[in-house]
Amino acid sequence: MALPEKLLQNYKKFQAPNNIPVWLKGGQSDKILFGITVAGCGLGVLGYLQMLYTMGFKKKNQ
Repeated sequence: MALPEKLLQNYKKFQAPNNIPVWLKGGQSDKILFGITVAGCGLGVLGYLQMLYTMGFKKKNQ
């Protein structure tokens, strides 16, 4: 049973030794999704640090 031509082209693209990580070999859309993921993780870390700061210190009475 022969594989479809499109599948063989994808095999070649993803197995090419071009020093690009496999999660970025899909093209521009993969780069955009990776950037969104990194930004979301960064915002999550900042939110966590803000929560630790607000929970760790008393509010001043005015």
